[in-house]
Amino acid sequence: MRNHYEQVKYYLCADIVLAMQALLRQGLCFKDLKADNVCVLSDNSSNALLGLIDYGYCVPSIEVTRDKRGTPCYAPPEAFNSSLETVDPTKFDIFMLGCLFTTIIFKDTPFVYEWRENRKNRKRADPCVNDRYY
Repeated sequence: MRNHYEQVKYYLCADIVLAMQALLRQGLCFKDLKADNVCVLSDNSSNALLGLIDYGYCVPSIEVTRDKRGTPCYAPPEAFNSSLETVDPTKFDIFMLGCLFTTIIFKDTPFVYEWRENRKNRKRADPCVNDRYY
């Protein structure tokens, strides 16, 4: 018999999509979607398994932004392209959603190796989920 996590991981992914859809309907982009910003709800009165926390990077979805902040190993390639002055926050959310699905389904954060290599050249960087130095 599979463990409980194996049985619910796809439901978790579906709930994250519903949460992101609700944000987009309100005209917002989250821009920092990662496992650390998803919490399991103990009160299931709304039939939701998960909630999103930490709206610090949240921006309006209808306008491009100069803000490229986000967790490096979840961020899209545009975040590291210095020639781009502005980015579409919706694309950030879509890319980060795929990275989060990889983390949930395979229990592995994508792009951690690339992030570690880039980190060697910086003084300070945000940690990544599943990074053993986290």
